[in-house]
Amino acid sequence: MEHVTIAPVISKGEGLLASHTISVKDTIYSTNDPVISAISAENLTDFCYHCHAGSKSETSWYSIGQYRDARLQECSACRVVRFCGKQCQSLAWKQYHKFECKKMAKFAPRILHESVRAVQRFCLQRDNGIIGDELWQKLLKLTSHMDDLRRKGGADWRDLMLYAKAAHEYSETKINLQVVLKLMCILKSNGLILQTTYGDPIGVFIDPILVKINHSCDGNVFVHRPIYTNTTGWLQSKTSNEGMIKLLPLREIREGEELTMPYVDLNDDLDKRRADLRKNYFFLCTCNKCIQDETTKHDLQVSNSKLSKRLAGWQSEA
Repeated sequence: MEHVTIAPVISKGEGLLASHTISVKDTIYSTNDPVISAISAENLTDFCYHCHAGSKSETSWYSIGQYRDARLQECSACRVVRFCGKQCQSLAWKQYHKFECKKMAKFAPRILHESVRAVQRFCLQRDNGIIGDELWQKLLKLTSHMDDLRRKGGADWRDLMLYAKAAHEYSETKINLQVVLKLMCILKSNGLILQTTYGDPIGVFIDPILVKINHSCDGNVFVHRPIYTNTTGWLQSKTSNEGMIKLLPLREIREGEELTMPYVDLNDDLDKRRADLRKNYFFLCTCNKCIQDETTKHDLQVSNSKLSKRLAGWQSEA
């Protein structure tokens, strides 16, 4: 990694730090190959299963996946997934699809949730020697919040257990169910939204570098899907070495500064952001934006209290 290093961050575990000053023109990191990924069920017919180029010519220019010109061909065996060309189909088959194809066909026309399919694929790759010990251990060391999720219980925990059982049963993996459940918790705690260039969600993924980026409501980086990845055959073009997923700076980042990005919707107010972070990630955010919002909220409450007293005084005098 040219621009960043993984290092301990006080009260946050590990994080990404800038190894030198990063310009706004720099690409900090890019990848073509997320460790775990899956396209959501409703998008499987419209996106290449491997490179995620889209196809739906009747959609208007501003809609999901603008350059959606890929002529997708259905996998003749499972009839669940589609590919934009022979190269993507061949790469997918060698890396993962030959392990899952018959299982998808057996379950069709029903399609499992993307979290189930993502973990199922990872387990099958591990069973068949595609995932080595180093990557396997690296992923299992990621924060899972498994104990926190179990203690909290509720719908989230029930869904996670159901998804884990489905991934374990339908994959017929040799991996222990508890490990599969941990992987499901890791995906929930570390998963990022797989999206088009224009931010439309189409699935979920995990990348071992991007998961090291800690939260801040006042983040300095963002994950971007380049425009060329929405066109058919992009993996075969000269742009393919530029990456399917890129990490880009929002401003100049100083040497030694931590790279951060928001885990929640910044359109939400302070209380909603903090509630979502406590629910899903089990921490209280004290970033600069939250502290500023907290100060503003307090000032408004004091101001409103004084105004209420004045109004009460005016009403008593009337």
